[in-house]
Amino acid sequence: MRLSFALVAALFPSVASAQVVISEVQPNPNGSDAAEWIEIHNAGATAVSIAGWIVNDFGPSTPREYTFGAGVTLAADEVIIVARQATAFTIMATTEAFPVTTADFELADGADDVTVPNLAVTTAGTGGFALGNSGDGVQLRDDLGAVVSTAEWGSGRTEVPGTPAPGPASGESIVRVANSGDAQLDFIVVVTPTPGTGFVILPNVPPVITVPRRAPFALDPALSFSLTATVVDVDDGVASVVMAFATAGAPTGTPGTSYYDLQANSGAGSDLYSVGAQLPATMVTDFNELYVRVFVRATDAGGTVTTSPPGANSAPSNPSFYWENFLPAGLVTPIATARDQDVSEVPLWDGHSVRVEGVALTTNEAFDNGSTNFFIADTTTIDAIRVFDFSTPTPIAPGDLVRVVGKVGVFRGVRQIGQDERADQMSVFGPEVEVTVIGSATVPVRSLTIAQLLASAETYESQLVEIADVSVTDGTTTWPSDGNVDVSDGTGALVVRSVAATDLPGNGIAPGPFLLRGIFTQFAPGGTGGYQLQPRSAADVVPNNPIVDGGVPDGGNGRDGGIGRDGGAPGMRDGGDPRDGGPPGMRDGGAPRDGGGAPRDGGGGVPRDGGAAARDGGFRDGGPGAVRDGGAEVPRDAGVRVIVGGERESGGCGCTTHEKRGGAPWFALIGVFWLVRRRRPHV
Repeated sequence: MRLSFALVAALFPSVASAQVVISEVQPNPNGSDAAEWIEIHNAGATAVSIAGWIVNDFGPSTPREYTFGAGVTLAADEVIIVARQATAFTIMATTEAFPVTTADFELADGADDVTVPNLAVTTAGTGGFALGNSGDGVQLRDDLGAVVSTAEWGSGRTEVPGTPAPGPASGESIVRVANSGDAQLDFIVVVTPTPGTGFVILPNVPPVITVPRRAPFALDPALSFSLTATVVDVDDGVASVVMAFATAGAPTGTPGTSYYDLQANSGAGSDLYSVGAQLPATMVTDFNELYVRVFVRATDAGGTVTTSPPGANSAPSNPSFYWENFLPAGLVTPIATARDQDVSEVPLWDGHSVRVEGVALTTNEAFDNGSTNFFIADTTTIDAIRVFDFSTPTPIAPGDLVRVVGKVGVFRGVRQIGQDERADQMSVFGPEVEVTVIGSATVPVRSLTIAQLLASAETYESQLVEIADVSVTDGTTTWPSDGNVDVSDGTGALVVRSVAATDLPGNGIAPGPFLLRGIFTQFAPGGTGGYQLQPRSAADVVPNNPIVDGGVPDGGNGRDGGIGRDGGAPGMRDGGDPRDGGPPGMRDGGAPRDGGGAPRDGGGGVPRDGGAAARDGGFRDGGPGAVRDGGAEVPRDAGVRVIVGGERESGGCGCTTHEKRGGAPWFALIGVFWLVRRRRPHV
């Protein structure tokens, strides 16, 4: 096997003299977050007035700003500590045995130490000072508003140039070691913070490695793939970079081969290098059979070594590596397999590339304009899943049969296929999901009560469902924009999410019971619970109408689903009420209930038998001809399209249908008996 590696090496100038800088930040102290602190150092040889200078914390929108008072001056080489709360800092610093345990200034964000000067709040922003543990940034600006120094870690912010430094863990801090203007080069994470020390250029700054990127986003063993990385050293330059790799039969445990070092060399006029990697397609028959493990090791001219991920080594037992699975070309994995999860609702195949096929339940930008965000369902089982990526969406519509390639993951409890949600793994160039329309299929819609939904919530997650006899219970009279409405159908309570990206917000809510459709989804920051229904559009809310229909106009002579006329016979009602099957002017009284089956006629007026192997409603909607029923030819009905083994939404009318497999020798007798007893004039 050959693997590829690319690097870009560049040298940045060291710190300028006579400059005030943010030299250390601890956003995640042990204990109370009120002990957060920032260190500022005048690294120059002359005093600098910082009166009117601003320290800000980036909030959700407008940052909150704090200003140094009149007369505040930093002497040459002076270091000060600005704490969120001075008392909390002292308690924490004393416990941790820091070299400095007293703050010079505080933000008085909560408890106030009267012995420590406060910075004045000049812009209130949207909240108090709070440094994000997983990612944030701070700025120091002078009295004219010009940015003097910045620090950034974890996730990036548009207000701060360059790439963030790694995010420190609890009790750690980020310490400035250079002043290039790019946080990933200027700061390193230290296990033991050093408040009061200031900005000191280390004798040998270690090289910095940007997390490797992979291409393509899913590794096909029949194709070559590459890895790229950027390596920089701010003082004495990069001496060597190698990529260590091994193959394995699992993402954890001892690899199948020893790690092998591949030297990265520079080419003429370029710091970017690439060598392809390829495996025979016959070596892999499933998505979870073969994996590659990778880490990067960089050494600078002074002999200092950095690895990415940190702590990696070439021993077979090395616990630190990036991994990817190989996805055989053409392999289609069942949606049910992609949805498999443990008792904590974490996907069993989290981070694995898979290829699945299913029918689209929504448009390609459902609930999230500008991103690939839609839901697909298996055409033969109850399984459904979300597809998500921030890339430009591939146009699709409900009923499109699609093939999707992406990573298995979970976001806020909702299982998905798409972008890689794993932390601390390789990123990817470009889109992380591939969507191809390969045909069309009927759209399944499941008719359930709220009690049934919540009793098997994980089973129905991401499905298109409908609930009859729904009423609002929280007094809301207009659908909100990106807001929630509480509803009940008498069997249970559920949250309905009205999303701004749909045409539902602003519509009035009917006073009486109504039929409600939508994607049964989840918003659970903790990973479990948080179930809700998201209507796809205003058409998913049918006021005062218990009729089951998929919401798609019928292609026949009238309208289907009980709110108009079936395309087979003018004047006839079809679908779920049910009223169909007789001549014009006659009302169909509905199918008798038997054996616990669903009390909704598929269009043919045939009773649903919960135990018999009969075919219910065995007529196909949409045109002439016949459809096979258990081996026998039966006529097509212009209203409802019937499927075997489940419920689907007709491509012509969108109706919900129910059926059982097998022929029905008693079909005609029941039909005659039903017509004799139930025919009566049309009202």
